[in-house]
Amino acid sequence: YSDGKWMLLQWDSDLTFRNTSAPFFGSLAGVPNYFRKPYVEQRVNYYIGEMVEKYTKDSVRLKTWFDLEVRSNRRVSINPSMYYNFLNARVGYAMNNEIGSAVVNTPFRVSGPSSTSGNTVDLTGTSNHRAFDIRVVGHPEAKVIFTTQTEWEVTGLYLREGRNDLEFEALDSEGLVVATDSFSVTK
Repeated sequence: YSDGKWMLLQWDSDLTFRNTSAPFFGSLAGVPNYFRKPYVEQRVNYYIGEMVEKYTKDSVRLKTWFDLEVRSNRRVSINPSMYYNFLNARVGYAMNNEIGSAVVNTPFRVSGPSSTSGNTVDLTGTSNHRAFDIRVVGHPEAKVIFTTQTEWEVTGLYLREGRNDLEFEALDSEGLVVATDSFSVTK
């Protein structure tokens, strides 16, 4: 089974599958400092969500991998149910503690001024962990930057005279739309 993705399964650690509520990142000096920067944490949340929601619990890909592992070596006993049980228990910790329920439940929304006399407008918005990027349809000049785990800003959107109906799309890492919102600005 190959979908072009890779899977990390820690190879040589008896401690890996023991504690379902162990932190994902250790406490070595500097490690949390890096991973807790808002722009890094936003990406980490995306990939943890991607891993949890697509490639662990109830995953066809993981089931296929275990089936192939069991068939590849009959001399080594592999107990897939131990791993499934661990992963099923780990989902709640990943979503509620690592990502955080506040992030998971954040809606995709756009906000800002409804009118301006300028030729451009800057807008802000919110999104949950499923947004890897934000696209403003028909506005290739739009530059979106995540400022926190759930907040983003877009600057320099060109406006035409009159009402401008803007369509926003939250995209996953493959460019697929995971959420939409619209916003109108009158110039």
